[in-house]
Amino acid sequence: MPNYDLYCSKCDNTLEKNILYNELLDNIKCEVCGNRLVVMIKSTNFILKGRGWSKDNYNKEEGKK
Repeated sequence: MPNYDLYCSKCDNTLEKNILYNELLDNIKCEVCGNRLVVMIKSTNFILKGRGWSKDNYNKEEGKK
């Protein structure tokens, strides 16, 4: 199950929940004040590493040009 960071604009409460995306479409309420929570956008740790993924050497075999 994906992990989402949620934020309440009324009381500045932030929390992290493991929920399905379709459950996000429901009105998820803040546990402190009952206001609707919004999803915070965050960066990911997705990095392409290894041979063949660099910007200038995409999918080249060694020794060939």
